[in-house]
Amino acid sequence: MNQLNILTLLFVALLGLVSARDSAGKDFVFSFAIDNSLSYAAQTSVFIVPTSKDSNCTIKYTDEYSLITKQATAKYGQLNEVTLDENSVSTPIDYISYGFNDNAHTDFRIFVKCNQEVTLYGRLNEPLNNFGDMFLIPASTNAGTKYVIPIPAQYSNKRGSLLVLPVAQTGLVTVSVEGYINGVLKSNKTNTYDVTLVQSQHYTSILILHTTDNATVIITSSTPVMVSFTTSFATTSNSGTDGSCGQSCNRDYITFMPLPEHPKTCSNGALFHDHRMITSDLTTSLYIAPPTVPPTCDEVFSLSVFGINDNSKGVSKIIPRTGTSSITLTDKPEVATNSKHGVMPMYRLGSILTKPDSLTAFGHIAHIVPSTAEWVSGKTQFFALGKDCVIEFYKVGFATDSIRLDKAPLVKGSFTSNVLSYFGNKYAHGIVPITSYGLHTFETSGHYVLYVVCKNVNGPYNALGYLTGFNKRS
Repeated sequence: MNQLNILTLLFVALLGLVSARDSAGKDFVFSFAIDNSLSYAAQTSVFIVPTSKDSNCTIKYTDEYSLITKQATAKYGQLNEVTLDENSVSTPIDYISYGFNDNAHTDFRIFVKCNQEVTLYGRLNEPLNNFGDMFLIPASTNAGTKYVIPIPAQYSNKRGSLLVLPVAQTGLVTVSVEGYINGVLKSNKTNTYDVTLVQSQHYTSILILHTTDNATVIITSSTPVMVSFTTSFATTSNSGTDGSCGQSCNRDYITFMPLPEHPKTCSNGALFHDHRMITSDLTTSLYIAPPTVPPTCDEVFSLSVFGINDNSKGVSKIIPRTGTSSITLTDKPEVATNSKHGVMPMYRLGSILTKPDSLTAFGHIAHIVPSTAEWVSGKTQFFALGKDCVIEFYKVGFATDSIRLDKAPLVKGSFTSNVLSYFGNKYAHGIVPITSYGLHTFETSGHYVLYVVCKNVNGPYNALGYLTGFNKRS
């Protein structure tokens, strides 16, 4: 066998490996929240995707102050969906009064512990009331003690909820929640409470006076927590009267788990650049959070924003610590960002846009947008519905020949792709239709990020979309 054939076989073998990634793990905590009541047809479930071996998992949650425990065996390479009692695990959100409302509720945390590394996805599906979504559940090793969360666009006075999910299952936690409207502090509440299983936990619901206002929430905690954001009112913009929603502001249910802030030393430039990119194909806006510095630090954070006609110099954008920072993509085909001030977490408000106005949305999604240093490698396993689904990938290098979908190369003409040129590199971007229900695999050489998006899920204005995985910056 000649050297070329040996190298080819080695490359194919390496593609078959599922590389470890930081979004995967053995311990998880998550939740489900709802703004509307559920019908008899509603379903809540968790998808367990083993990295390389079959895994035995224990799921714990609270039902009326009683602890429920379920056992599940997840088979490698198979679809492992575990259905949970939707009435027990879905937290109904109260919007009591205007402002940032602190609410105590029966323990809404759902804990999953597995004996092998797995990736976890959560799904709420409500076909009769036409809402639902799917989301990546990062492993609890990604928990943090500070979150800055710009609240996404919603043509509604109700702006969703933030459920605080302490990772610990015994002891006390102190959580402070600051609420800002247009960058001005409007609320600052602190609670100390028991995190023992079954004890009541706290969430914040947001109800604002003016729909055109922007809200930001800053959460700090004494011990590591995860956070879950949910709203039923996501729209293309905050205004339904100026045409920025297109022909109509169609609301949709979205949910995702943001990542915590990255601390940095005051006024010291980062030793690295934080690069991110996305196109407008499935994107309405990007929301950006600043890094964490000491309270006495007066450093001004900025981000360089590049476009298709300006991929070298860019435009500087100030990222305030307490205001909503966003980049709109409804008027541009793509953007890339570079931060020299440390890691700036970012998430996408995505939309199923309809031509020709490119503003009227038929469903929305929200999820984390990893930096290029947080992209993954190897094989990714993901779930898709049987129709109206696509995967969206971004990969290092402009070639797509190495991509394998369900072990088969992509057929030219069966997907759309283009090349992005930023930061002295070429990146391939592509959108590939997925036409069969179940678990699929994606693999390619080099590093990449992969998203799943489905439209017409529970009606014409409901979409499903999630990030499949990420790494931490090394």
